[in-house]
Amino acid sequence: MILDMRNQPSGQRLEYDLCLIGAGAAGLTIANELRDSGMRICILEGGGLEIDAESQALYEGQNAGLPYFPLDVCRLRYFGGTTGHWAGICRPVLGEDMGGVAWLERDSWPIRPADLEPYQIRAAAQIGLPTDRWDNESWEKELDAAVLPLDPALFQTQMFLMLPTRMGAQFESVMQDAHAVHVWLHANVIDIELVDEGTRCGSVAVRTLSGVSLTVAARSFVVCTGGIENARLLLACNRVHAAGIGNAHDQVGRYFTDHPAVLAGSLVPTDAHPPLRFYDRVFVSDYATIGHLLLTDQTMRERQLVLGSVRLDPVDDPDLAGPGLDALRSIKNDLHHGRFPDELATHIAQMAADIGPLSELAWHRLVYGQAPVSSVDVRVAISPAPNADSRVMLGPERDPLGMPRVVLDWRLSEIDRRTFSATVDLFAREAGRLNLGRVKKLIDDSSDWNIDIEGVGHAICTTRMSSEPRHGVVDRDCRIWGVENLYVAGSSVFSTPPAGTPTLLLVTLALRLADHLRRRLA
Repeated sequence: MILDMRNQPSGQRLEYDLCLIGAGAAGLTIANELRDSGMRICILEGGGLEIDAESQALYEGQNAGLPYFPLDVCRLRYFGGTTGHWAGICRPVLGEDMGGVAWLERDSWPIRPADLEPYQIRAAAQIGLPTDRWDNESWEKELDAAVLPLDPALFQTQMFLMLPTRMGAQFESVMQDAHAVHVWLHANVIDIELVDEGTRCGSVAVRTLSGVSLTVAARSFVVCTGGIENARLLLACNRVHAAGIGNAHDQVGRYFTDHPAVLAGSLVPTDAHPPLRFYDRVFVSDYATIGHLLLTDQTMRERQLVLGSVRLDPVDDPDLAGPGLDALRSIKNDLHHGRFPDELATHIAQMAADIGPLSELAWHRLVYGQAPVSSVDVRVAISPAPNADSRVMLGPERDPLGMPRVVLDWRLSEIDRRTFSATVDLFAREAGRLNLGRVKKLIDDSSDWNIDIEGVGHAICTTRMSSEPRHGVVDRDCRIWGVENLYVAGSSVFSTPPAGTPTLLLVTLALRLADHLRRRLA
């Protein structure tokens, strides 16, 4: 059931078998898996069922490194978490995701893709995606489109599927009807209270912005508040361990990364209808497909690069652009997201007034299967090399709950810069060889990062999974080293960033952790 902590009297001590801190993708996944297990479970969520400015402001912080989003904008503090603005792009976990930087074996994960395979199938089903449609061959038939015949030693094509799943909406009624699960809203954890000389968590201190304070005790706890907030909470809870929980080796908050992306080049195609349908966004059933090009393991090893990916975004012929096409796209976007189109009558009127270009567009799609393009944006994203100096830290300012605010120092390395440049160079060479067109490179090879890098809001790797305590924060079961009943869930436990967006992988890991907790607490 869903309850409001603001309605409780202060001074209470609530007791459960399992306490989940955070009702985002990880916390809701674990609670849903265990709701019929016989355990008494609580979720402590700092926000409400909807976003409110007062709670969201608790995420304010400082960016001290590379330019990044305002920290209260790229994360959402309410039921469902940051899935509230997730674009929904998913890709299965492959060997290159978990091997670390291909030529730095020490950075590999302590688990392998085979350990996650059954959970990944369940994760895709939870999100609403097909569980067996990741191979290129089936999509070539479905889309009547071929993958580019690039040199297989340089690039591989992988299909990504896209379905923006709002987990707050997905699980609200489920949690409301789950009598063994108490979802406490507006319940902000301000301290994790360790006992037995810091080797076990006994309880957590909870406070609302309205002033209610109480204690929640449990047999096991899972911190699942997001890639930045997980590190912030562990660092701030330092009454027993001065450096913070799980931070005996100064690992908490380090290795922060995102998937930096840049418009690296522009392809001027040889033909107005380049064979890129496999790589365009195509709507299929309830979801969409988007093909990407990824560097191969061989290329990364030989050239000492990290994992780079290329997304090809066609730029429509300007002669066909106009209000009619914009209106059509708006209607399609609303329908894809399950919404009745806003201002439908206005959009239809705009399409009618602009019928000439739309008719020509329809003819091109009928004859060639796609719209004519004037150019193709070549967007490169990378999975950066682990960088211990890129980190989440605590600043001197405090929020209204007395918690230290975050300072984020996002950094990249020379390997990352080299990967951006090499990826677009290799694609340009292949585009020329195949007579696709010529690529104008839009970034230079300087080492001072004077390119327009963008993050995409993926906070990853701040409480890394490792095979030994000195290299990370949690073990292969996501348990914090040295604390027997305290776990971390979410993208912060990734040892290295995968090529795709983190949500499918973090849900996969949450399902695996749920099975571990079921066995442990049975």
